[in-house]
Amino acid sequence: MILRKDNLAAIERGEFDTLLDINSSVIRRGKDDNGLEFSMHKFPAVDSQNSMIAVHYAYVLYSEGHPCFVSQIESVNLRLLASASSVSVKEIQRQYDTKSFYTPPRIFLYSHSLREDLGVYQGRGNDEEVFALLKNLADESFITEDDGDYSQWIFSEDDE
Repeated sequence: MILRKDNLAAIERGEFDTLLDINSSVIRRGKDDNGLEFSMHKFPAVDSQNSMIAVHYAYVLYSEGHPCFVSQIESVNLRLLASASSVSVKEIQRQYDTKSFYTPPRIFLYSHSLREDLGVYQGRGNDEEVFALLKNLADESFITEDDGDYSQWIFSEDDE
């Protein structure tokens, strides 16, 4: 996912069933190196009541007071999935090869109308290490003036 700082659209509330509630479990607020406001969240609620997702950590960037980018670590609640699909929890646990009630945590990036899965989160760091990773993912997703003439870059369909 590649975003331009000068062209940030807000993520609309309800746009994703899997996105955190940006007012839930805020543990820090501030401004990043690009001058954008951010918030860090630990175990926030999910915005949608229909979601089967548990969010472990999230890093949110804001433009003009509205969320424009989120990096979060999330898992699927297998008990809710079993209930919704009429399949036993044990069967779903076998399918996911886990004894846990949650899938292995995965890292996702969100922007206006885009959700990108970066894969399973392998870390076991403390809160500061996790937030450093999520912030770094946000930083790497932005094109700045220092990156030169980005109008000539070729993007894959996934990056558009």
